[in-house]
Amino acid sequence: MKKRAWKKPMPQLSFHVKRGDTVYVLSGKLRGQSGLIRQVLRNTNRVVLELLGGAEATERTVHVSNVKLQKGEVPAAASEPAASA
Repeated sequence: MKKRAWKKPMPQLSFHVKRGDTVYVLSGKLRGQSGLIRQVLRNTNRVVLELLGGAEATERTVHVSNVKLQKGEVPAAASEPAASA
């Protein structure tokens, strides 16, 4: 039987979350926790989260499909004031 070569995951063109957004983790070890996105890793389809609700701030990486923008949150890009012409 012939072995298949491992392929790198194809990076997504756009994500539903951006740096600075507060998100909720849907699955995995961190399920149910909230965090602030510190960095978006486009080559691996992951985001770096700073977990909220602890005395010590910890950062973890989570796949982008396992996070959801928290309800009532305004996306980071929309919260910036519009430039007047």
